[in-house]
Amino acid sequence: MKIQHKQSDEIRELDRHSWETNPEYQSRRNFWKVLDEGDPVRVFWTEDNGEVRDLGLMDRDHAKNMIKINAKQCHYEELTPEENPAKKNESELIDKILEEGQNNYLSTDRSTPDDYEKAFQKARRLGLLQAASKNSFELSKEGERAYELGGVENWKKEKEDEKKRHSIHISGGNAVIGNNNSGNSQGRDFLNSQSPTFITSKHPSAIPENNPIKKSDHSIWDKIKYISGIAAALAALIGLLVAIAKAVGYL
Repeated sequence: MKIQHKQSDEIRELDRHSWETNPEYQSRRNFWKVLDEGDPVRVFWTEDNGEVRDLGLMDRDHAKNMIKINAKQCHYEELTPEENPAKKNESELIDKILEEGQNNYLSTDRSTPDDYEKAFQKARRLGLLQAASKNSFELSKEGERAYELGGVENWKKEKEDEKKRHSIHISGGNAVIGNNNSGNSQGRDFLNSQSPTFITSKHPSAIPENNPIKKSDHSIWDKIKYISGIAAALAALIGLLVAIAKAVGYL
């Protein structure tokens, strides 16, 4: 991954083959960056007397080339999660991306390990990253929020809690009837006020396909009431339109 500070043109790129000698290796922020630029493994060398020496961290491709030259004496081992942040789970990687995204532009390239690439793309799908240019990204408002909450898992929990808070919105006023007692009380007070309120609600049984009515159930009186209801609704609508027209000065 390449990291470019938003206030400068500096793009930090580290030597992929000098993990432990690079001066930036000990930096907390760049430790992940160093390992991210390649795919490090721990390399061991077996002496003729059987003694095994730890040669330290080395790029995987470089280690493979050494093994091709001398497979009997050279081998490498995978790093533990503590040694290599690339082994951490996806959420931890996304949290690291959120950290690196503070005042920085982020981008990936061919040298980015698969785990980081997947975490980066997951962060984009979650809406935590947004395009800053053709080839770079920055934290979105949701990304900033996730960072403020301490990580992507806390951000996900907040989103789930929001979904669970179901509310009935009443158009025509500023009240919301919630699922708690205070919300219901506020809703009742609002309904008893003089504020004009329009509530659209249908019980499942009121929907024709859920409660079909047989033709034989319709009497002449039912039809008269139905027609009367339509006429009353039209009259009310016309009255409302006339009132609105007068209010805006058309009549």
